Amino acid sequence: METGRNITHLLFILIISVTLSCASYLRTGSEQKRDFSFVIPCEWANDEGTCLLGKYKAGLTVTLLEKGLSKPCITKSAKSGEYEREIGGQLLFTKVDVVNDCGSTDLYSVAVLRFHVWDYEILLLEEILERERIKFLDTFVRSSTVLESLRKKAQGLIPGEISEIENELPKLYRYPIPKMDVLIVAYDELEDGHCCSGPRVIVINSIVYPLTGWCSYPFMRIFRLNGKYYLESGSACCGCGITIKELFKIEPTRLVKVHSDGSLSD
Repeated sequence: METGRNITHLLFILIISVTLSCASYLRTGSEQKRDFSFVIPCEWANDEGTCLLGKYKAGLTVTLLEKGLSKPCITKSAKSGEYEREIGGQLLFTKVDVVNDCGSTDLYSVAVLRFHVWDYEILLLEEILERERIKFLDTFVRSSTVLESLRKKAQGLIPGEISEIENELPKLYRYPIPKMDVLIVAYDELEDGHCCSGPRVIVINSIVYPLTGWCSYPFMRIFRLNGKYYLESGSACCGCGITIKELFKIEPTRLVKVHSDGSLSD
């Protein structure tokens, strides 16, 4: 049984690696060309400092985006390295040389690389409580192919039955973007109560797009950056230890995944 689980785990990692490679997010030993990274504490490497996931050259301007306040902190990248974990394999990281008093690493989640930040504001999702509107959006989403595609993707990665969505109405949120109608439909509960929330989809100007997978990170964080609108969340494989942090940009006619990283998977 344990051997079968390990094989499944390895197959999932292989599939995720290929996916990230196709999206130009494959981790390599060389410096990576990205506009964003995710912020983590360096405690796993016996260091109290701040690190970025990924390997970047020293001296790169890095802007840390604070989670609680609309306040960026400008720093520089320092040395990069590789850390071999007992579970999860190799982790590439880059230390941040905090030239300003940016405070605790816990204040930050996303870092901007290579471009100047002149506009940053944290936004809040507005929960819609009108039952009839929620029922309409639930029917609208279920009649599309998006939920079924997320289900098939999960079934293809994990053998056996996956947890079904609870037979309840989803939560409905409005993303406040001027001159755009953006709604997030969140099926937060799965029948078996796995590690995460259920699937989420986003409706942009009446078009349905998959947002996060059958098992989603519980949190969603939204913000405006240089006049563009972003959403940070993530997906998991419903209890197998693989987690993917994700950052999306919302445009009038499409949803763009601008950054994705599965480095912290077990």
